[in-house]
Amino acid sequence: MRLLAFLPLLLLAACTASGPTTFSVPPGRYAAAFDAARDELRDRHFLLERVDAGSGVITTRDKHTAGLATPWDGEQSTVGQEFEDLLNHQQRRVRVTFEPQAPAPDNAPPSPLGESGAVGRVEVILYRTQSPGLRPSSKSINLTTTTIDPAQRNQGIASQYQVPTSQDSRLAARIARDIEDRLRRAQ
Repeated sequence: MRLLAFLPLLLLAACTASGPTTFSVPPGRYAAAFDAARDELRDRHFLLERVDAGSGVITTRDKHTAGLATPWDGEQSTVGQEFEDLLNHQQRRVRVTFEPQAPAPDNAPPSPLGESGAVGRVEVILYRTQSPGLRPSSKSINLTTTTIDPAQRNQGIASQYQVPTSQDSRLAARIARDIEDRLRRAQ
């Protein structure tokens, strides 16, 4: 019976394996790889912010999650991340970039991206919302107040702001692997 209670944690621990955050794009398959990356991010419910095939860049908007309180979100790779997202106001942004597989010689004219193969790179940045003037009440959440720092206000700093805290390389590796699988299935 105790084993059944810990089964979800064991399954989640199995998903923690990290790997490369890059994937290879065969020559002539850049358009399909770009579409695969865009579709993978959409299927993961990220809102796309910048989709620029000419520059080889896809970025997403912030995706908020509450960790254990939102079991339908699959961004967390470890139990620790589940608790961090539950206890903190965190969000993730994804950036997928495509670069030529081999650099062009110095005197050669630039060739279209992906003509001789490319490398896709996935970055996931974890942002945490900071509220330095928040004063929680010990009696009731309704009695929480906020201080205003005049020096911050004069500098144009908001009372809440986002700070990048780390890279989520585990999620980036999962996204890269899924993009590569999607590209392979499309052939």
